[in-house]
Amino acid sequence: MNSKPFSPALTLLVLVLAAGIFVLDLATPQGVAVWVLYLAPLILTYRLPAAAAPLLFAALSTALLVAGFFLSPSSLVLVNIAVFNRALIVASLCAVAFILMRLKRVDEALREREQQLRLFVEHSPAAIAMFDREMRYLVTSRRWLTDYRIGDQSIAGRSHYEVFPDLPERWKEIHRRCMAGAIEKCDEDPFPRADGSVDWVRWEIRPWQTAKGDIGGIIIYSEVITQRKQMQEALRESEERLRLFAEQAPAPIAMLDENMNYIATSKRWLSEHCGKERNLIGRNMYEVFPDIPERWKESHRRCLSGAVESSEADPWVRSDGGTDWARWEMRPWRKRDGAIGGLVVFSEDITENKKMEVQLRESEARHRILAGLTSDFVYVFRVEPDGRIVNEWLSDSIYRIIGYSPEKYRSLASAIETIHPDDRKLTEQMLARVLEGE
Repeated sequence: MNSKPFSPALTLLVLVLAAGIFVLDLATPQGVAVWVLYLAPLILTYRLPAAAAPLLFAALSTALLVAGFFLSPSSLVLVNIAVFNRALIVASLCAVAFILMRLKRVDEALREREQQLRLFVEHSPAAIAMFDREMRYLVTSRRWLTDYRIGDQSIAGRSHYEVFPDLPERWKEIHRRCMAGAIEKCDEDPFPRADGSVDWVRWEIRPWQTAKGDIGGIIIYSEVITQRKQMQEALRESEERLRLFAEQAPAPIAMLDENMNYIATSKRWLSEHCGKERNLIGRNMYEVFPDIPERWKESHRRCLSGAVESSEADPWVRSDGGTDWARWEMRPWRKRDGAIGGLVVFSEDITENKKMEVQLRESEARHRILAGLTSDFVYVFRVEPDGRIVNEWLSDSIYRIIGYSPEKYRSLASAIETIHPDDRKLTEQMLARVLEGE
């Protein structure tokens, strides 16, 4: 890749100098070392774009030296010296031409690498800028210009502090430390704009070195993460609302991750299941409840695979031998990508309710035994909205007294049918007064 433009003026200058030296050589005796002057335009060919320019000029100079030998004033005394000297200068011209060509190749390679580096930086998807020791821009990526709202203006050679005159002093101090050899970075840093807005930036700064090993300046890698920061803040607020909702919910609810670690709990959950424990966040459910039944763990595994399970009354035998009863439901919750993130568990302690049910059944059994021992009949009934009387419970003696079997009695549309027709009207009046509260 040839980055040097063609220079007609320089080419013409080299040719004019060669012609002038040749004319001067023709006007002097053979022994005068005018031909040494060919080295001057040869060195100038280093600036010409053609890679072979030094070699071509060396060939031209050799031809002019030979012509000058034969055409310049002869001197028998100096002829031998002239031959030797002209041969020596030809060798010198070739050697210098070879050196210049090597230097041109090295220089061209350096320019190619510099151009490749510039293209790499300019087209990098990250915001990158390279500065010299005076914080003047050397090269920037297009992303840098976009992220920092610089537009299409050229900032090469301009000072960073001129482009951003309101840059905080603490950042200038960071630049000075990195110029001294430090490497610094920050994952979240506020960047105030001239219009009063604030962007958030993730950055890293490190020095770059010259060929001699000296620090030539710094390179800044940065990324504007304002949108990500806003999303994180929105997520944090959403999680805080969820936490407050779960905490204040009038039900025993807990939210767990896929490893059964607590994410959120309601106050009702803590009061019903955890006694004096008041902070379960981050703790594992099986650590908090080491004697949890294996069948419940199996339910957890099924729900973490997508199932939804529940139970209206489930006994839990504690390690101290006591039994608790729970009404529960558990279902998976999902992440944004649809993957299961954990479980939401509703679990209500119904142990007292179960005790009351047992006591009620025992009381009913006792009353049935007592009713069966009396010769009178006992019954409990309710009145439907349409006026029908429906018995809820009867003593066994009633079937004997009225002469109905239990099956026939249950087939009646209303218990009033068991009363004699002559007594029904009076019974209905008495029942109406009872229902009215008399």
